[in-house]
Amino acid sequence: MSIFSMEEFGSSTIEIFPGKTLNINKNLEKSQQGELNKILQKHSTAFAWEYTDMKGIDPKTCIHRI
Repeated sequence: MSIFSMEEFGSSTIEIFPGKTLNINKNLEKSQQGELNKILQKHSTAFAWEYTDMKGIDPKTCIHRI
């Protein structure tokens, strides 16, 4: 069993802010999900939600053109 495999544990999606979602372990209790949601909202600027949030990254690295 791999500690990195979400398929083995299952996941559920939580919405931090409208349009900003994360997958978390579905086995967390509701109180744990609530606490996690509070922490993630408080520190939401620590995450790169879109490639434009990654300062210093050349857009050519993140954009694919067909």
